Amino acid sequence: MILLAGGNLGVGTTSPTSTMQTGGSFAAPISAKTGSYTLTASDHTVTFNVTSLTATLPAASGCTGRMYTIINYNASSLTVSTYKDLTNSDATSLA
Repeated sequence: MILLAGGNLGVGTTSPTSTMQTGGSFAAPISAKTGSYTLTASDHTVTFNVTSLTATLPAASGCTGRMYTIINYNASSLTVSTYKDLTNSDATSLA
């Protein structure tokens, strides 16, 4: 691991060109949920495979820049607390 004077952090690389750069793989927790669930700071990838449930996201003001991967394995829609979709519009459903 190397931290350059400009603040760039490299893991597996000695010359990072971004704020954080890895020269290898990245691992994050994956959890499967069978009911409604409120995502936390410990979550990264959360899978759902049931009908009629809600995934609640934390307030964006408390976790600016945090990324979640939410996977809906069921044919029905998954209701999610309001989030911004790819067009920057408010959305509440993952189909």
